[in-house]
Amino acid sequence: MRAVDVTALLVAHLRKSTAMELQKLLYYCQGVHLVLHGTPLFSEQIEAWKDGPVVPQVYAHHRGKRHIVHPWPSDCVYQSAMLNATRDASAVIVTVASALQSMTGDELADSTHRESPWQDARGSLPSWQRSCNIIDSEAITKHFTRILDLEMHSGGRSEAEKLLCLEVSTSRDADAMRIKTAEQLVAWNELFDSSTAEVEGLAEFLRRPSVCFNS
Repeated sequence: MRAVDVTALLVAHLRKSTAMELQKLLYYCQGVHLVLHGTPLFSEQIEAWKDGPVVPQVYAHHRGKRHIVHPWPSDCVYQSAMLNATRDASAVIVTVASALQSMTGDELADSTHRESPWQDARGSLPSWQRSCNIIDSEAITKHFTRILDLEMHSGGRSEAEKLLCLEVSTSRDADAMRIKTAEQLVAWNELFDSSTAEVEGLAEFLRRPSVCFNS
């Protein structure tokens, strides 16, 4: 998938967001997907800007805009993203968006500033200095592998990471997932204006854990 496709699905799930929030959610989606499925969710590189991780190709679409609403950047891009998203990709996007939707863009940026991938990419640069240094995918994978270890003491995590771990832990609980199914089904049915058959198919999808760990 392209990063802009992932962003279109994030906006669809959240209904409205800010550019800052979406850029940080992209970073978290990439990290979770790398760990859970061993491959990048999108191919574009993430840069360590002064306000946190940014995908420049997505920035080009929303430059000058603060608030973003569905469909974004266009209904055509959104529909294409829906058709091309794998089940694994969709599950990661929903999981990350659900976990972090209560955080503001500034709060998400602050969390990324506490995390090693952004810090290492920035090196000794002062906080105010612009940068287009690449955040290495291996560094992201290593960091999120450690962070998503559910046995790790929570004191070593940023606020966003704590929320992500809570969502991942919850989604592994079958009973909790069944409770969430009804709420998600209603929201997605309204979003897609689905037919009965589509709703039944979606219900079957939602009965499964939102993220899958290899045993």
